[in-house]
Amino acid sequence: MGLESIIEKTTNQAYKEGQLKSLLRMVYETVDEKHIASSLRERIKTEIQ
Repeated sequence: MGLESIIEKTTNQAYKEGQLKSLLRMVYETVDEKHIASSLRERIKTEIQ
C-alpha cells in the first residue's frame, strides 16, 4: 500500500467521522514548510480556521 493510498484512506475515514479538521490541524502543526508546499499549507490553514 502506497503512502498516497494510506493518506486517502485516513482522510476519508476522518471525513466520515467528522474529524477532518482535527486531522488537518495535526498535519499543519507537525509538518514544517520544508516538507510541504507552502500553497498546501495555506489551503490547510484556511480549512482549519
